[in-house]
Amino acid sequence: VTLLGILPAAVLWRVERRRRLERAARPAPTGAPSAMGRARGKPTKATFGSFTMASRLTSPAMMGMPAWKSGTHAYVLKTPGQIPDRFTTGKGLAEINAAAQVIQDVVHPDAEIVLFASSGTGSLEAVLAAIACGKTIALANKEILVMAGGIVTEAARRAGVSILPVDSEHNAIFQCLAGADFGQVRRIILTASGGPFWQQRDLDFDAVSPESAVRHPNWKMGPKISVDSATLMNKGMEVVEAHSLFGMPADRIEVWIHPQSIVHGAVWFEDGTCQAQMSKPDMKASIGFALGFPDRLPRSVDKLSIKQFAQLDFAEPDTTRFPCLDLPRLALAAGQSHLVALNAANEVTVEAFLAKKIRFSQIPQVLRQVLDSHRSREVDALEGVFTTDALARQKTQEILQSLCV
Repeated sequence: VTLLGILPAAVLWRVERRRRLERAARPAPTGAPSAMGRARGKPTKATFGSFTMASRLTSPAMMGMPAWKSGTHAYVLKTPGQIPDRFTTGKGLAEINAAAQVIQDVVHPDAEIVLFASSGTGSLEAVLAAIACGKTIALANKEILVMAGGIVTEAARRAGVSILPVDSEHNAIFQCLAGADFGQVRRIILTASGGPFWQQRDLDFDAVSPESAVRHPNWKMGPKISVDSATLMNKGMEVVEAHSLFGMPADRIEVWIHPQSIVHGAVWFEDGTCQAQMSKPDMKASIGFALGFPDRLPRSVDKLSIKQFAQLDFAEPDTTRFPCLDLPRLALAAGQSHLVALNAANEVTVEAFLAKKIRFSQIPQVLRQVLDSHRSREVDALEGVFTTDALARQKTQEILQSLCV
């Protein structure tokens, strides 16, 4: 399956269904330790077919992906006229009403697993639709849990649906908690590469270009999440994501800078011992784990060499240089609507930076202004979430209009 984080939603079903394994316990819906599930019997090989693929087309080169050519139902999510004609005819592709079509496909009776690998909040309704139909959710979209973590996890709990984390750090924590007594967990460690600027101590953030901000040293990602990695906003949001998935208080979730991106996450226990998950920085590892769970798919990622263990560096983050790291914690402490506002403001602000309308150094300034001006609102239902999101985007645009590069 060729997904690798560029597809807002993809519905998968097994071409050759793997034999159902008896489990001592059904996976819990939100990735708590009991969600590990103890499987009996020998794992069997699983193969997958791509049923539906939905993508925000960023370049014609994306159309060369093998999955587009072999998918039984592929479509692009973009406004008419932005896709060359040769890509909308002859390959089973069509421009459609994105939200309606994605929701229709994620509830398809042939879908067993739904992988959400987008960046942004556009897939929230599709996630809830899939949960309501009892689909297993493989989730790489942290923004959904930042803006509506309580709504999503409660819906999963009521439906008895598993949410399997695909984000590499949370997938690592999920694996480290296998067979553990959650009451014996002291704290969770999320690692961060530090992005492209961590080791450039004398860098003038006013002079950072979008091109340099998206040039991540270890991971190949889309522009929005690459900028979030450069500001460390991405890691701050992952603290909120871990809080939602594992029910761990934010003050027991730590972030460590780890430039090699070999250790993806770790769990410290009350007895002073630690378990860590390590692999090459390749999203195929966590995607393969989620799609194959409770089995492990063979050769999802190349094994580590002994040389890669020779030097593993760790450091405490510098929130003076990277103030965005702390903003999600502040928003979480202030209340859920502040998280909705921060997430919306970040999407708008990063878009403005990528369009070269503001400087890199102004990103945390704009976000802090939005947070400081926000007043708590009711966001227990989707209507409140979307209203708060819209108001925050409007406020962010007002602030951006007062700035100039």
